Amino acid sequence: MKRHTRGASMRQSACKATAAIFTIKDARVHRKRRKRFRASSSFGSVHRLSNTKHTSIMKCDAVIEKIKARVASIDPNGPRKVLGVFQLNIEAADGVHEIIVDLKNLKVSEGKAASPDVVINLKDEDFIAVGTKTVPVKDAVAQGKVSMTGDQNLFQLLVDAI
Repeated sequence: MKRHTRGASMRQSACKATAAIFTIKDARVHRKRRKRFRASSSFGSVHRLSNTKHTSIMKCDAVIEKIKARVASIDPNGPRKVLGVFQLNIEAADGVHEIIVDLKNLKVSEGKAASPDVVINLKDEDFIAVGTKTVPVKDAVAQGKVSMTGDQNLFQLLVDAI
C-alpha cells in the first residue's frame, strides 16, 4: 500500500510541478497581453482626444492661460502702453496653432486675425522659454527662434511690457 500511495503522491507532485510551470508561463503571457492592451488603449485615447473640438493639448497651454489672465486683469479705461493686435503662430508637433492677442479690445482667442499689426512665429518650446522668462525675448529674436513681421515699434513695446 505504501508504494501505491508513494506513486500517487509522486504523480500528484509531478502534476503540481507541471501546473506551476504552466502558471508561470500563463502569467508571462498575461503580462505581455496586458502591456499590449495598455499600449493600444492609451493610443486610442490619444486618438479620441485629437478628434475633439480643442484640437490638441500643447505644451504651452499654461503660458497661454497666463496671457489670458493678464489681459483680463487690464483695466480697459486705464492707461495702456501697448495697443495692437498680435497674431501668434505657434508651431507644435501636430501643426501650427494660431492665437490672436488683441490688446485693443483686450481679448485672447484662437484663430487667425483679419489684419494683425504684428505676426510672431515661434516653436512651442521657444514660446514656453520666453513665456516663463528663462530666455529673454531679445535673445530669442537674436538666435532666430522668434521671427516677426509687421510693426517693429509695436513689437518692441510688447517686448518691453513683457
